[in-house]
Amino acid sequence: SLRSASLNVSQASSVLQVADGGAEQIQQALGRLNELATQANSGTLSAANREALNREFTQVRAEIGRIARETN
Repeated sequence: SLRSASLNVSQASSVLQVADGGAEQIQQALGRLNELATQANSGTLSAANREALNREFTQVRAEIGRIARETN
């Protein structure tokens, strides 16, 4: 019984570490999205620069979805 409880605690700890790692990656990606949105809001960008920011924004958003789906 104690051995099973110890194993359960160990597994729970591992699950929390994986979840924490995924959350950290998502937090970093959200920070990048914020940076991109701030840059895109600048009135000095060309249409090409704005499009490049939009492409990166879309890629980062997709990466957030991938992390959320695959972190288990």
